[in-house]
Amino acid sequence: MAFGGVAVNLAVGARPGQSAYMINETTGVTLAAFVAGPPAVRANADTGAFTSNRAAIDPVPANTLSLPAAFGPGQDNWSAADLQSITVLSQNNAVPITQLVTTKALVSNVNPAPAGSSITNKNAEVIVQNLGAGAAAALTIRMILEHTLIR
Repeated sequence: MAFGGVAVNLAVGARPGQSAYMINETTGVTLAAFVAGPPAVRANADTGAFTSNRAAIDPVPANTLSLPAAFGPGQDNWSAADLQSITVLSQNNAVPITQLVTTKALVSNVNPAPAGSSITNKNAEVIVQNLGAGAAAALTIRMILEHTLIR
């Protein structure tokens, strides 16, 4: 199903000395009332997904929003340490008590990386599921990427 609504990403720049955005905040998305799970089933209306995949090597999975190109180490170049460094904060602004669960996964591309490339050929994926009995209509999903050395 993916998120309903239109995703709006907060305009955040990289700090001096950084090569990538460290915060991504998405608003304007919705999820229907709880259907089944966990684990989340991406085809259900209660589940939405984000990916760092931007279709350079593999197509973007169905029912998935691509993260901005400058978030984190970039498309097709994520490691397990990068994924572990993401903190995801999800909030339903209309009904604050709605239960939202998030999961993260490192997903390898099916197709090989371009010859001579030094990328990991893996992408970050963040899945958000609404466990509430009602729709989550005013979501804010903030992803903060922290270096593991400062955690």
